[in-house]
Amino acid sequence: SALIAASGSSGWSGDKDSSKEPLLNAASLGGGTPPPPPPTPIDAQAVSVSAPVTINVSVKNNGSAGASIAVALAETPGGFAQTKSISLNAGATGNVSYSWATNTSTATGTHTFTATVSLAGDTNAGNNTATATTNVVAGTTAPSMSVSNLTLTSTKRGSVIQLASQATIKANGVAVSGATATVQFTYPNGVTQTQSANTSSAGVATFARSATLTGVYTVTVTNVTKSGSTYDADGNTITTKSLTVQ
Repeated sequence: SALIAASGSSGWSGDKDSSKEPLLNAASLGGGTPPPPPPTPIDAQAVSVSAPVTINVSVKNNGSAGASIAVALAETPGGFAQTKSISLNAGATGNVSYSWATNTSTATGTHTFTATVSLAGDTNAGNNTATATTNVVAGTTAPSMSVSNLTLTSTKRGSVIQLASQATIKANGVAVSGATATVQFTYPNGVTQTQSANTSSAGVATFARSATLTGVYTVTVTNVTKSGSTYDADGNTITTKSLTVQ
């Protein structure tokens, strides 16, 4: 290392390494003005992309000053495209999130998401993109169950009325076994009773109640449940059945 002396100095001197070194004349170096600092690096980096359904793009500001960075996300195929921005301090990393979902027109197969960052004066464009892929497969529709038949009968034994009801559950015309059907009995005086039963291999759920009043009795299917299936009440052939007991 060389030592810098004030203008007019001469001779030799030594520094901490105990070696003799020439004493440089500051005047000959333009008045001793120090060299300019190295240019400030400007560099935005797209680190990674994760998908789906919320797509997170990780962005890093590799520069030495805070900056607002534009982050553009594009999907191929499909055409999803959206640009957002994120402000990051020097050396900081942050995430930008996008919402993406498939629909009936979404092509099956591999979809590629490409994130591209933009920063004015970026000195390293080679790290401005990152990609991720996801595979879209054809979905399956859960079986839709409906009531195809509902009965309500009575048997009178002395003053006791035995009510019997059966609900037949089908999905796409096929009997559904192992489903739980729930019905509500309504008595002539307005009192209601709820009962549930599982369907047999023939898709039939059987219910029974005892009563003493004469008049109109009603049974209504209120719900049908089974894991992996849905209940479509609008598809019912019948939902309510009434019976008059004398």
